[in-house]
Amino acid sequence: MSKYPIDLIEADFVQKRMTFEEITNRYGITTSTLTYHSRKRDWHNKRKMFREKITSKIVNKQVNQEAKEQFNVINELEKLRNLKLQAEIQVFLNTGKCKSKEVMHYINKSKDPVGELTKIIELLKGNATDRVEVSKKEKQARYERLREFMVN
Repeated sequence: MSKYPIDLIEADFVQKRMTFEEITNRYGITTSTLTYHSRKRDWHNKRKMFREKITSKIVNKQVNQEAKEQFNVINELEKLRNLKLQAEIQVFLNTGKCKSKEVMHYINKSKDPVGELTKIIELLKGNATDRVEVSKKEKQARYERLREFMVN
């Protein structure tokens, strides 16, 4: 049995990223003894694996958060699109006219406005693809057009 708390020292090295110098100062262990235990128990590899595991958790958490935020935005856009289209259809059916110039411009410009809006939403969801690769700038432009349409 060692007179030093090797398990605790290993945890400090692997998880807290302490240097050998910091460990020797904290525990009074010699560098040669520390080196012996670190090689015997493969601390450097354990530290590397621990860092990869933590990095992976952090990245996954960030990706999940971003995906959740995008999912919420898409759901809200779908709700807005449906409400807007229902209102426009109701106005059109009741009056034969559409009050929103922007909506009429969009409807007149597109052969299938609902299809176009649906395509944009599906593209944002990642459920559909364009025939050519769409740049990030174009995706953002589509997103802005969709938001503009929903606001009007």
